Amino acid sequence: MATVKEIKATARARAGKGAARAVRRAGRVPGVIYGDNQPPLNISLDHADLRQRIEGMLEALWVMGALSGNSSTQAFTVRCDRSTMTEADLENGRLIVAVSFTASAPIERLTITLAMDESGQVSLLGSAGGAP
Repeated sequence: MATVKEIKATARARAGKGAARAVRRAGRVPGVIYGDNQPPLNISLDHADLRQRIEGMLEALWVMGALSGNSSTQAFTVRCDRSTMTEADLENGRLIVAVSFTASAPIERLTITLAMDESGQVSLLGSAGGAP
């Protein structure tokens, strides 16, 4: 049975690049909800809430044994805040989440940094890791 997860979002009145940039400058993540034959709903999310959602997914992987470490803190780290994004990133609509984790096998540690722009395009900003 699927578990429904909720994330706190705030409706925002304005849409478009300028409105999204203002949301980013305020330290939040702009988004749009589509579907269910409803008009698009403009929202904003808190960086901390988004980070906690990703951490929850990684915590579940750690509990299942997919990630290695005596604690979840040893198994992974997630950063999604102003430390991962420059002013240029914010102006250009890039959301950058840095996730580092230790897989159970066969690699020691893999760090991947992805960015998503306003159009939903995801790009790889960097990666590092090594074989055991």
